[in-house]
Amino acid sequence: MDLPINSFAATNTVQSYSALLNGSTTLTVWGQSAGTSQGVSAITNQKVGIGTSTPWGILSVERTDATTSPIFVVSSMSTGTPYFIVDQNGKIGIATTTPWGMLSIGKTIAPTSPLFVVSNESSSTPYFIIANNGYVGIGTTSPGFPLSVVGNIGTTQCVTSATTTYSIGPADCTDIAESYLAGEDLEPGDIVALGDGSPLRLVKATNVSKTIMGAISTRPAVLFEGSMSSFGAPAVQSIYQSGDKAPLALTGRILVKVNLDGGEIKAGDPIAASAEAGIGQKASASGMIVGYALEDYSGPTEQNGGKVLIIAALQNWNPSVTNDSITNNSITNDQSLLALIIDTVKSWLESLGVFIENGIVRLKELVAEKITVQQLCVESVCVNSAQLQTLLNNAGLSSSAPDPEPEPIK
Repeated sequence: MDLPINSFAATNTVQSYSALLNGSTTLTVWGQSAGTSQGVSAITNQKVGIGTSTPWGILSVERTDATTSPIFVVSSMSTGTPYFIVDQNGKIGIATTTPWGMLSIGKTIAPTSPLFVVSNESSSTPYFIIANNGYVGIGTTSPGFPLSVVGNIGTTQCVTSATTTYSIGPADCTDIAESYLAGEDLEPGDIVALGDGSPLRLVKATNVSKTIMGAISTRPAVLFEGSMSSFGAPAVQSIYQSGDKAPLALTGRILVKVNLDGGEIKAGDPIAASAEAGIGQKASASGMIVGYALEDYSGPTEQNGGKVLIIAALQNWNPSVTNDSITNNSITNDQSLLALIIDTVKSWLESLGVFIENGIVRLKELVAEKITVQQLCVESVCVNSAQLQTLLNNAGLSSSAPDPEPEPIK
């Protein structure tokens, strides 16, 4: 049926017809006059409205009452499950009559086709797929895990949530950490050790702590917590109270609190716990260190906040083992191996109070059954065996020779 319009209507004049049912608009055919051409009026901007007399799209469907009927349905007459539905609340369902999200895709019985695909027509590998088992795949047609990615995953920012502002600092998103319970109040940068008791808890470490564990991370790029892993700087705190889960840095670059008890810190210096709880210093003696400094530090400033950037490397450090004796973690020759053994033994003896220097052994006390020497010295006075024998004879004392070795039984 051709519906006539006003042939002399001004441009943009609405030209529409509406079909009403009991006074309510059911269907509207709507357009606007485009002016006249050779005495014939043209029509433009044609629209169809269902449930409205003023459609705002080419096809507009509006609810007119509180009906429970869906607004729009595409279905097959042979099945009760529609292909596509817009319910009375505006929710969209695909293969479901009861969409519970703004867009819901229902799984039919044993479907073989994926539920959702984003792809390029010229490629057989989709950009994004939701398989019929609910698994999500990126760069693959057959995801084998809840999320499967074939290709590289990259993050370029250190974001705690989508709505926060952020800035990238020298120690943001540059380490891997694992959550441990705090045994006392801890802050990022604290050097920590294992506390007593169970479960295992972290406490501020000192230079006499038995089990140094490392330092608390500022903002890790990856955080392990039991069987869960968080990426891209998960939410962190400025202080972790006793019982909170604190991120212990495992590897990477981190900021740690330091003082000058061991002297000024230069890039490359080892960092160990100091006598001040939770605070590090330049290491000078053998023992556990938490890493190596990546920058110089001559004291606290407003910029550094009393912290220095280090590469986390928890290890037992020995000042006598240098890069000259070890190359690429391998002993280069027998001579360097012998030197390494001697230095190690010497360090062990010094820890017992025995010092060796220029062929001289210094110790506080010596207990032995027999000592054989060529000279006997007290301070700067020394005598040999002949001189000692003369002294003993003049004093009316006799020296006893050692018992002869028994002859072997024939």
